[in-house]
Amino acid sequence: MSEESANIRINYQNGIRQAVQHLAALRHTRIAFVSGPLHLKSALARREAFKGSMIEIGLAPELIVVGDHRLEGGMRALIELSRLNTRPTAVLCSNDMTAIGVMRQAYDQNIKIPDDLSVVGFDDIRIAEFTIPPLTTVQMSPKGVGQNRFRGSVERGRRPLALA
Repeated sequence: MSEESANIRINYQNGIRQAVQHLAALRHTRIAFVSGPLHLKSALARREAFKGSMIEIGLAPELIVVGDHRLEGGMRALIELSRLNTRPTAVLCSNDMTAIGVMRQAYDQNIKIPDDLSVVGFDDIRIAEFTIPPLTTVQMSPKGVGQNRFRGSVERGRRPLALA
C-alpha cells in the first residue's frame, strides 16, 4: 500500500443483516449466498457477515457459493445451486453484477423472479433499477464511504483518494 492510500474499513454487517432479515421476513429458510473472490477482504467480510446473520436468525449458513463479482459468476453460481437436491428459495449476492447474472440464469432456466426465487444484490449500482424485475439491492452510501475515505486520509495526513 502506498503512502498516499488509506486503509478504510467498511462494516458490511448491517447491510448483509438487513438483506438476510428481509428474506427471512418473506418466509425464506433456504437462503444461499454468492460471495466474491475469496482473495478480496471485502468478499470475506461479506461472507462472514452472511454467516453471522443467518446464525442470528436460527438458520444454517450452508448454501455458500464462491463467485467472481461478474455476471458470468452469478450465472455459474445459480447453475451450481440448481443442481442441489433442495434448491434455495432466495439468493443473496455479494454484489449487484453477480445478482444480475443470477437473474439472467434464472430467466434461462425458466425460474420466475420473485415468484420462484428471490434475489438480492449489494451495492445498488445504477443498472440494478433497469433489470426486469428491478433488482432488490442493499445500498452502500457512496457519500458515506467517500466521507470515511476522506476523513481517514486527512487523519493520516494523506491526500484523499478518488472513488472509482
